[in-house]
Amino acid sequence: MQNEIVDSKEMLQVGGGRKSWIDLCKGILILLVVFFHESRQGLSEVELDSEVLRNATRLEFMYVPFFMSAFFLISGYCSNFDKDFKSFFISNFKGLILQSFSIALFAGLLLFIITWNSASFHIGLSPSFKSGGLLWFTIALFEAKIIFWLQKKYLRRHQYILLSNIFFIIVGSMLTHLGYKEYLNIYHAFALVPFIQIGFFIKDQYLLSKKLLLNSIICLFIGILMYMLLGVRISLCSIIGTWMFEPLFIPLFLLLSIPGCILVLILSKFIESSSFFVFYGKDSLAIYILHLIIWPQLLSYIGRPLCSLNLIFQVFYFIVLFFVCIAICGLFVRLINIPYVRIVKLDFRDFSRKDLNI
Repeated sequence: MQNEIVDSKEMLQVGGGRKSWIDLCKGILILLVVFFHESRQGLSEVELDSEVLRNATRLEFMYVPFFMSAFFLISGYCSNFDKDFKSFFISNFKGLILQSFSIALFAGLLLFIITWNSASFHIGLSPSFKSGGLLWFTIALFEAKIIFWLQKKYLRRHQYILLSNIFFIIVGSMLTHLGYKEYLNIYHAFALVPFIQIGFFIKDQYLLSKKLLLNSIICLFIGILMYMLLGVRISLCSIIGTWMFEPLFIPLFLLLSIPGCILVLILSKFIESSSFFVFYGKDSLAIYILHLIIWPQLLSYIGRPLCSLNLIFQVFYFIVLFFVCIAICGLFVRLINIPYVRIVKLDFRDFSRKDLNI
């Protein structure tokens, strides 16, 4: 097929490992997540009055609509949904829930060492059972994968699955918008399970092509145009996949998020390999949890110059802090992957190789 950019059957390396461009894609995405939290946590949690942090939030429309949704799409692209339910449930429970809780406990221990606050041991764990918390993403991803396995098993045809996912995304956003209490981040799972289907459909139908690239660029252009026309009256955080959005903005969210997910996937394939992004992509789950602990502490201790320097030096210092944060996260990732300090006998790398379509 001349139109084809990548054959999805070639996604996996010989011997069971993933192609590096998949981890490269996850590396790009997780660094966008870190960048997002740099400005948000700096302004809210640490309460730094910094011009560069405020300006950074103005760039969010360029990446926020897809940076978490894309992880769901990648999971749909990489996962093996032909397993029996028991095997599928156990492999994903180990690869997502156990690993994330283990890393969160490690992060809690790290925070306790820094702050000497005993409450640090359960930071992010208790809220995750209700809604939010450090682990909302992994819990919602686990639930979304289970939902899609059931859809594929009993609905079978993509058209029926799509209709059910339209129902899920409307119900999930409405329940949140109306203020109903959320448990186990199930509304987020409802809203993001369509991205599992999209990733699976791209792999199943060999659709990662130049035609898909062109259509994605057109859709993204339309979405950005709509946002620019309406964005003055819309809070971006109401239409993104990290937190829930108002039902009225579902079409805008989809126009921004789906093409964005596809474009970053295709971009990663074109780049093919980058040891820097691949390193952070392989351990994106650990980076995700650790940076939420490390970044606020980093800002508390050495972030004040962001409020006093002129704008040019603020930008430079902001970039320096960003790389210091991801470097510290990288060091701790190395530490928790040493066999003797693993909390459970697992490889702390999300999307277990046993869950790949090998």
